[in-house]
Amino acid sequence: MDTPNDQPGFDSVPLEAPCIDRVNVEPAILLGLSSSEAVWTIAAAFAIWVPVGLVVGLATRIMAIGVLVATLMPLATVYLAALKMAAVKRDRPDLYYLHLFRQSLARRGLRRSRFIAHTGGWDLGRSFAAPVPARRRNRD
Repeated sequence: MDTPNDQPGFDSVPLEAPCIDRVNVEPAILLGLSSSEAVWTIAAAFAIWVPVGLVVGLATRIMAIGVLVATLMPLATVYLAALKMAAVKRDRPDLYYLHLFRQSLARRGLRRSRFIAHTGGWDLGRSFAAPVPARRRNRD
């Protein structure tokens, strides 16, 4: 019967455990943005700046300026958004900014809150009627 020590390659097993604290999280690829966050930011920036560049090009009758606006402004927007998101995510748990965004939508009434957003004392959730004093009968 083989024991674990008799199996080949047992001596090559590392003695230290690997660092696995970020296994389930996308790695940061662009100034703190993960790949999916970067794609959403880039898509939103182009969705905003391409029509603006088209309007600028048509207004000035020089389409090169419109193309310049439609290409440079999304780059600047993604860079500034990545810096802002890095500041928001710094020293926070994973998906903190997403929870913050959802809470702000819930405060504005645009989304149902899935969080306990209650300040004050907690109770059992039921109220008891105040005791009503007994009426005195008139002996007239």
